[in-house]
Amino acid sequence: MQNTPLWDGSIEVEVPSNYGNAANVRDVPDTQEVFLSIEGDKSIIFELLTLTEEVADRDAAQFYFQDLAEANDAQNHSQVLSVNVLTDNDMPHMPGVYKTMIVGRQAISKYKESARNIVDVYMCIIRLREQTTDIVITLNDPQVIHPESSSAPNAPQTASPSMLIFQHMLKTFNMKSLSLFG
Repeated sequence: MQNTPLWDGSIEVEVPSNYGNAANVRDVPDTQEVFLSIEGDKSIIFELLTLTEEVADRDAAQFYFQDLAEANDAQNHSQVLSVNVLTDNDMPHMPGVYKTMIVGRQAISKYKESARNIVDVYMCIIRLREQTTDIVITLNDPQVIHPESSSAPNAPQTASPSMLIFQHMLKTFNMKSLSLFG
């Protein structure tokens, strides 16, 4: 794991050292920080989104998981495995704000191919009401790569401890400055 600054150091988090910054190889929106594993199609995405007022805190995890399923054209190919409210012990540098985590699975076709890959999705939502911002952290971990998928040549050869990695990232997630929010 390596300490990684996000948004010019406004946030710091430890990211696995085998993940590279996607901005080095493709355009990434200003509201995102994206990291790609050098070992397959795993990715970590940090997103700043306008807080959706009409979504209650208790429904935020389901809302964003479903939103991702729609973006992945996986509405009918997704399953929620667990939803938990996080404590300040889970994210010690983010005390006093609502934090929730959802773990699920989606069958996703890359580049709109017909072959669907089974991807475990680990997602955390941090609700910053004063900044009217939802921070969404997502780790995508392919579990089954369809042999006809364009991802097949990069299929992981060993299982990964993604839940432990994700929990470690949440524990080290640290807002250093609110200047990011204007």
